[in-house]
Amino acid sequence: MKKRLAVSAVLLLAMVVPFVLCVGAPAKYTFYGVGVDPSVDPFFAMVLKGFEAAGEIFPVDIVYIGLNAQEINPTGLVNKLEIARASGAEGLITGFWMAEAEDEVVRAMIDEGVGVMAINQNDVRPEAERVPYLGYVGQDESETGQALAEATIGRMQIDRAVIAIHAVGSASLETRAAGIAEVLEAHGIAYDKLDITTDPSTAMTNLGAYITQHPETNVIFALGASGTHSALALLSEQALTGKVVIATFDITEPTVEGIRDGRILLTVSQQPFMQSFLAVQLLYAYLEYGIVPPAHVPTGPTMVDADNVDAIEKQVETTGGA
Repeated sequence: MKKRLAVSAVLLLAMVVPFVLCVGAPAKYTFYGVGVDPSVDPFFAMVLKGFEAAGEIFPVDIVYIGLNAQEINPTGLVNKLEIARASGAEGLITGFWMAEAEDEVVRAMIDEGVGVMAINQNDVRPEAERVPYLGYVGQDESETGQALAEATIGRMQIDRAVIAIHAVGSASLETRAAGIAEVLEAHGIAYDKLDITTDPSTAMTNLGAYITQHPETNVIFALGASGTHSALALLSEQALTGKVVIATFDITEPTVEGIRDGRILLTVSQQPFMQSFLAVQLLYAYLEYGIVPPAHVPTGPTMVDADNVDAIEKQVETTGGA
C-alpha cells in the first residue's frame, strides 16, 4: 500500500506508531480513524478490523491512531485529532467521547474541507452546540443502558448492583451508566458507580473490594469488553460464579465463553465492525459522489444471551466480536 509522504512525515514528527491499513486498489483519499489502541480496549480491535475490511474494498488509505491508557483524557484525544488535522487527510472518522474538548479541532477540520463521520459516540450536547459532522454510525447509549438494565431486571432479582466504568469521562460510558442508573433507581435497587480503570489488575482489585464491602451485590454492570474481561477473571478467581453475574456490552470470545458458562447473563451487541466499515463507505460515497450520509445509522442494541449466542458465532470468528 502506498503511503502519502505528507502523512508519513507528520507521523514521524509526532512520534506515534499508527496502524496503516492495506487497501485493495490505488487510493484516491486518505481517512484518519481516531480511537483507542486495541491493546487497551478490545472493543477497538473490532473497529480496526472494520476499517481494514473497508480499506480492501474502497480506494482509500486508512490510518488508525489509538489512545494508549495514559492518553484516555481530553488532552490525549485532542493531540491525536491534531495529528489527523496536520496530515492533510480528506476524511476523519472518530467518536465524540469528549465532545467539548474535541469541538475546536474538529470544527477547524470541517472548515478546511475535511469530511467527518462520527462512530460509537455521537455529540450529545444540545443541537445548537453540536459539531456539524456528516453523520453518526452507532447506537443511542442512553437508551441502550436503559434497555440492558430492564432486560436484567426481567431475568432476575437484583439485590445490589455495581456499575463498573473503565474510562471515567467517556461520554459513551457515562451515558450508558446513566441509563442503567435511571432504571435501577426507578426500581428502588441499590447500586454504586465504580471507577475500575482499563488496567485489568486494578479493575479486579476494585471490583473485589466492592463486593467484599457489599456482599449482597449480585450483578456487575460492565460497560464494555475491557471491564467484562476483568469481571470474568474476578468471578473465576474468587469462586463467585453462581453468586454474581455480569450484564455488559459488546461481544468478544471471552464474552461468549462467559455467557455459555453462566458468568454473563446477557450482553449488548452494537456492531463495532460495522460502525467503522459503514463510516468509511458513507464518507467515501460523500466525497466521491456527493451523497450526504443519513444523520444516524443505528447499529444496536441487540441483546445476546444463552438462547441466541450461537447465532453470532461466525461473526465472532471473522471479526473478533459483535
